[in-house]
Amino acid sequence: MGKEDPIGDRLTLKEIEIIYLLSEDHDRNQIAKEIGLTLNAVKTYMNRIHDKLGVNTAAGAVGWAHWHGLLEGRRNGNFDKRNS
Repeated sequence: MGKEDPIGDRLTLKEIEIIYLLSEDHDRNQIAKEIGLTLNAVKTYMNRIHDKLGVNTAAGAVGWAHWHGLLEGRRNGNFDKRNS
């Protein structure tokens, strides 16, 4: 990761994938369809992301992820943390 932060290591791969999709301007309905979850499941994931990162909005989560380099290299759809 760019800036070292242990919080990023506590995000699940699914949470990282959701943040990535948010960064690509997907809304919650699109994310649910894209990764095969219910809308309620996406909302739950987003609440967990907000809690873990200490942000209140999807934009805040995306900004945090960009700042910490979490989305670097994700353009190819690879969500393996080892490649961060």
